[in-house]
Amino acid sequence: MVEIIGLTTISALVWLLAWSMAGESDAERKRSLNLRDQSISGLGGEGQKEKSFKVAA
Repeated sequence: MVEIIGLTTISALVWLLAWSMAGESDAERKRSLNLRDQSISGLGGEGQKEKSFKVAA
């Protein structure tokens, strides 16, 4: 019984980790595409939000 609970818990944690990493990968891909689109349209490599953040930091 304990083995089943442990195996289920480990499986759930591995699934949660994979799901989280997939979401992070999607966010990075969208950010990369957004920066590429901005550089193609002549805005440079950085967005306005990033510039204001770098100035504030």
